[in-house]
Amino acid sequence: AEALAGRAKGLGYPISDYILSPKSPPGVFIAAEHDERQGDYLRYYKLGEGPFYVLLRNFHLCHLEIVKTIRRVLHGGGVLLNNGENPAISVAAVAKRPLHAGSRIERGIGSFDVRGTAIRIADNRKHVPIGLLANAIVTRHIDAGQQITLDDVELPESSALRFWREL
Repeated sequence: AEALAGRAKGLGYPISDYILSPKSPPGVFIAAEHDERQGDYLRYYKLGEGPFYVLLRNFHLCHLEIVKTIRRVLHGGGVLLNNGENPAISVAAVAKRPLHAGSRIERGIGSFDVRGTAIRIADNRKHVPIGLLANAIVTRHIDAGQQITLDDVELPESSALRFWREL
């Protein structure tokens, strides 16, 4: 995890990926570098000395998030995430490898075919949310690294797809 964090810092942007291994613990982790002023809190949670900290799914550092959210709102910023009736952020599916017309994407989340990236819905109206890709059929070639759009796949009918169309 620390090697990935160091690589991401060197590249200047975040890295998002996953592994499947019966020998690894389940869950999600984030390897991140935090403001030095937060070091005492991170050490209190036994996350090490830094500069990179690994946060596992079972940790929720709400004392850090609450202060950051209040600060953002006080400075005119909006809500970070809104998963209510009118969400602003989605997780778009991006091809991990070339996907050929006629091929089937068995599942989006946790597959070898696609990964997710956070996007603003208003700027990406035709994107396919990664969670809708279960049993999708690719209708035209998709290059590795390409964001998947509604024109690229045939999605099976579901209540989630019906809701998405109503947005």
